[in-house]
Amino acid sequence: MFRWKSRNSCIFCDIVARKHTETEIAVEFSDVVLFRDRYPNARFHFQCVPKRHIKNLNSLTSSDVPLLLQLKSCATEFVQKTLGSVENFLFGFHRPPFNTVQHLHMHVIGPVNEMPYHIAFDPRLFIFIPVDKVIKKYLTKLHENHVHPWAL
Repeated sequence: MFRWKSRNSCIFCDIVARKHTETEIAVEFSDVVLFRDRYPNARFHFQCVPKRHIKNLNSLTSSDVPLLLQLKSCATEFVQKTLGSVENFLFGFHRPPFNTVQHLHMHVIGPVNEMPYHIAFDPRLFIFIPVDKVIKKYLTKLHENHVHPWAL
């Protein structure tokens, strides 16, 4: 696994800038792009990333809620258009330090019923956090308590 040390060596920034010609962008929204995962863990495994370099979940602020909503919207539209339903898919993030690339990225992975069990994508555990849970935490914890939700 690779750990990218700075924005200058970030593979996802290179993909966003179209400097990584091996990766085709499947969908582009104003602030996010979606592309196929290079090392898929399921038949359909994509990454949805912000165009702006954000290190990980711990780097988000309450002002990033619209970005999180756009990540979810991009993934939802793509899966619905491609497969007809998001019902059997996971949309979420690996919690630091379990993220392998230091650029915020949301996994779009499924169909879940075809995936072999993989602890890294089990939303019942602390490693993988569904996007809806992230959005909810930022809408509640940050606004009410001014506490970083992942520091809890």
